[in-house]
Amino acid sequence: MLKTSFWTNVFIVGGLVFLALVFYLGAIHLPNSDLEKTVSLSRNQGEGKDGVINMSDQIYPHILEFGGARVWYQEKAPPNPKCDVLLLHGQAFISQTWVDLGTVDKLAEAGCRVVGLDLPGYGKSWMASRGQDPIKPPGFLHKFITAAKMNKPFIISPSMSGSFSMSHLMEHPDDISGFIPVAPMATENFKPEDYKKIKTPTLIIYGEEDKKLGVDSYKRLKDLPNSQVHVLPKAKHPCYLDQPDMFHHLVTEFIQRNSNSKD
Repeated sequence: MLKTSFWTNVFIVGGLVFLALVFYLGAIHLPNSDLEKTVSLSRNQGEGKDGVINMSDQIYPHILEFGGARVWYQEKAPPNPKCDVLLLHGQAFISQTWVDLGTVDKLAEAGCRVVGLDLPGYGKSWMASRGQDPIKPPGFLHKFITAAKMNKPFIISPSMSGSFSMSHLMEHPDDISGFIPVAPMATENFKPEDYKKIKTPTLIIYGEEDKKLGVDSYKRLKDLPNSQVHVLPKAKHPCYLDQPDMFHHLVTEFIQRNSNSKD
């Protein structure tokens, strides 16, 4: 009886150690508690005939390191994408917002490689520790786009993300296929003559009920010579949440038109 009890305990302890090791080895590839993200990603995996997973329907997570900071992003792409799209986010949101809203799927179905980025300090992206080189908004997007091997992406930039995208637009306008600002911050950092020099195709979008940042940013963005504006009715500051179908239609049509113009 004693021997049986001893070996039973050995097998139980050994099994627990094995399970802990398997969990650890799987988790080290996922930053900042990615278990929840893994479940979410699995819901976006498509199945083809006979239950075979279609790899192009999956959304893949990635990590890039910049000094002491770790930047997390996810992407989805068809087999032969015709353009790249970079999705940024506002202060109250993360890249998963675009997945949940259906934006990632819509743009991938339109033939785009879609990259949703958690900006530094948000979501699963970690800021540098004290004493390490911090990530500064000016210049960051150029580094990220280069590291992620994106080819002249269209950039969708709502609200807070304007502190990253506006400087990139001004410094690297030829590296952007199209710019879609959605009531972005930081437009006040540039003069009218700065805007007038930019030839990048631009689709300005804001909500009808966004009387502050939406209106204020438009007053400056309208100086972009190759721009058009659409005001989404009955929509607040994050207008894409109130009018997702209209938002997706406008964005997809703009990207397709300006992608085709380069062919």
